[in-house]
Amino acid sequence: MPTVTPLVTRRGPREENPLRRSLGRIPYTADILLISRGRLDIPRSAFDGDRPLQLDVEVPIVEVLKVTTSPDRPLPPVKTDGSKLFVGPALIGHREKIMISLLVEGDPNLSSLPQSLENVDIRQGDPGQARQIRSDWLTFTLGIVASVLAFLLAGFAIH
Repeated sequence: MPTVTPLVTRRGPREENPLRRSLGRIPYTADILLISRGRLDIPRSAFDGDRPLQLDVEVPIVEVLKVTTSPDRPLPPVKTDGSKLFVGPALIGHREKIMISLLVEGDPNLSSLPQSLENVDIRQGDPGQARQIRSDWLTFTLGIVASVLAFLLAGFAIH
């Protein structure tokens, strides 16, 4: 699921809000995070017939606001057509994260279309799971640091 945020929370008449007047529906931002979790890069040649990865947010895409990669790599080509988002073809490095921020007209719902990536399993993730993994990692790291500090302090106390 993408992370979505309504840009207009007041549901007054369209005439009172220029964004609603121009778009017709409540505008949202949608952040779509693509993560390559494999041990190998996904080469450009894995895009069957040079066709891009295709996603559908099921509401009109007004604009691509921002595209970022982590680690810092060349940005993949990103195009839109109505409610559809096309990414690539481009090299996607192993453990690379691609964040695509969209301005959409209405509450989006992400669905994938028939895919063009060969030998790649595409699964929809859970943003809450990513936050939980970060939280668990931070707790684990703090636990190790606390243990090392306790050990060092105990060593100094004996001497």
